[in-house]
Amino acid sequence: MTFHALLPMVAYVLTTVWAASLWQGGLLVLLGAVVQKLMPNASATLRHSLLIALFMLAVALPWLPIRHASGAAHATHALHLSFWVAVGITACWALAAICRAISLMIAWQHLRSVRRNAVPFTLDLEKMDIGINRRPIVVYLAGC
Repeated sequence: MTFHALLPMVAYVLTTVWAASLWQGGLLVLLGAVVQKLMPNASATLRHSLLIALFMLAVALPWLPIRHASGAAHATHALHLSFWVAVGITACWALAAICRAISLMIAWQHLRSVRRNAVPFTLDLEKMDIGINRRPIVVYLAGC
């Protein structure tokens, strides 16, 4: 089977599975928002780990073989797309993912240059007498 014949079939399967699982992803987003509201004082590490776990579940959920009451290995999706609609959706998704990856790389490069050119400015909190007797806080000033 050639690449040109395989591409529409792969795009069809991916688009059908992703589109059929949109409601599951929506429910996981709502679950994440509710849990975040219920845990306002939780550490950033815990909240981040929870959201990463929900994201991984959202990614894996469409591919998990879930048995239904009928005993079928997995149900067929009610959504049926033509091959070319699926290819179009997959192409749009891939283009958006590439554009977003490029913008993230540009932002990362910018932050690296800001950090590299930043000038340290030490705050002596003991002289300020604000009740904190810890080690000095170093603040970096950028663009000075």
